[in-house]
Amino acid sequence: MRHRADLMSRCCGVPAGTAEEQVRRGLVTQNEPIGVLPAREGVDVLAWRELPGNAATWAKLDGVRHRLKTEACYCSVLDGCWTSDLTATAQPHHVDQCEPISDGYTG
Repeated sequence: MRHRADLMSRCCGVPAGTAEEQVRRGLVTQNEPIGVLPAREGVDVLAWRELPGNAATWAKLDGVRHRLKTEACYCSVLDGCWTSDLTATAQPHHVDQCEPISDGYTG
């Protein structure tokens, strides 16, 4: 999926809505371009806070989060590009350029 809203809609029944609605429902991270990320620094891709009134949604996400798989393509400022599943033990694979990744959601 290309956006957190897509994931939350498909896995957990959260309507896409506006950014304000997503935050009200518990979204902590935003879907903004990251830009340059310094070496050895990270970014939270998805953080959903349990709030009064969203327990069912939070429970659905908690139930699927260990089955989620990620893949990212990124390029360095030195013109090299890599793909990775973003796990701590994964070795990135060099690619010529970043291409769109297909939607592999299986429910």
